[in-house]
Amino acid sequence: MMDLQDIGMTQQELQERVVAAVVERLFRRERLDEDGEAYTDWTEFERRIELAAAAAIDAKVEELATEHIIPRINQLVDDAILVRTSRFGEERGEPAMTLNEYFATKAEEYLTEMVDIDGQVPERGSYRRADRTRLVHLVDKHLQYVIAKAGKDLLQAADERIIEAMKDAMTKQMSQIAANLKVNVSTQ
Repeated sequence: MMDLQDIGMTQQELQERVVAAVVERLFRRERLDEDGEAYTDWTEFERRIELAAAAAIDAKVEELATEHIIPRINQLVDDAILVRTSRFGEERGEPAMTLNEYFATKAEEYLTEMVDIDGQVPERGSYRRADRTRLVHLVDKHLQYVIAKAGKDLLQAADERIIEAMKDAMTKQMSQIAANLKVNVSTQ
């Protein structure tokens, strides 16, 4: 009887070859293209394993991000201190502020900025005049929208009532005309 060493192979090499052959058969198959040429393609089994692995990896990454990364990012944002500098990176001497303070400051600057009737900051030398804050402009625009919508809705409701009243009046008038109408039939 022959054993593995007679053919020049160890137990480990045989196991590796068997596993490689099984994997090859499970994951790949020979196919023919439209010209009749053979090519190797992935099997449905391999695609399913790939999708399952990707889903498992995504779930683990999401878990780790939720547990470790997102809280750290939130802490960094909360603890961030912004210092204004010149274009050369030198501090300007203005007080440092947190990111939340910076956002609040920018929002206040935006809402208190002077704008023209269209809500735009007039360019230097423009004939347009900045006569209101952006907040006043935005409130005016919103009020105009609300009033116009309410007026439109009111007119539509009034139109519907007028049309209904006209239908009723016409129906009554037609009924009266029909009641007063006398038909005479005479033969000669």
